[in-house]
Amino acid sequence: MYLKDVMSKNVISITRETTLKGAHHIMSFHGIRHLPVIDKGKVVGLLSEADCRQIIDEIASDPQAHRVWKTSAAEFMTKDYISAPQDAFLRRVAVKLINNEKSAVLVFEDDDLVGIATIKDMFNLIINIMEFDEPGVRIQIKNAKKDLINVFKILIDQKEEIKSFYYVPYTDGTKAAHIRLGETNTEEIKKLFKKEDVTIRIEE
Repeated sequence: MYLKDVMSKNVISITRETTLKGAHHIMSFHGIRHLPVIDKGKVVGLLSEADCRQIIDEIASDPQAHRVWKTSAAEFMTKDYISAPQDAFLRRVAVKLINNEKSAVLVFEDDDLVGIATIKDMFNLIINIMEFDEPGVRIQIKNAKKDLINVFKILIDQKEEIKSFYYVPYTDGTKAAHIRLGETNTEEIKKLFKKEDVTIRIEE
């Protein structure tokens, strides 16, 4: 999967002349958290909601600090933003964002800004891939290496409708298998697996 598969093409940006207050209003109005800063047609930085939030907190504790709202937003932008071409592998970009503690990547084609992708976009992709919002019964097999073949055999023999299957790695180095089924009798499924001495967790 590529970066272009999750990026937003409708990039809203600001200029160096945009005030911090103006930038915060744009973010609130459009429901976004990042604004590329443009100067003479080129991207010179990235302003985030977190940058604005820090200033808002300072204003709350010091009323005199409200004057900073009239300051150029460029004064608070990040110049060392993450950028990548739209054909970059998504997994590599995601790892780079995490390793650098960044929440967005600017997407370029040659020298032109063509998109932006955020950690939220990538998280939504995970939700879609794992079908968290889809109905059904989910079975988790912790000891997947040992039990997975037996689990599939049981489900196929029972003519269960297997909707999806994926692995989830854990911090201890193990992997659990997750299977989503259609409508089924969960109590009957539990009995079958218990009879075969297979440990599972069921989420309805």
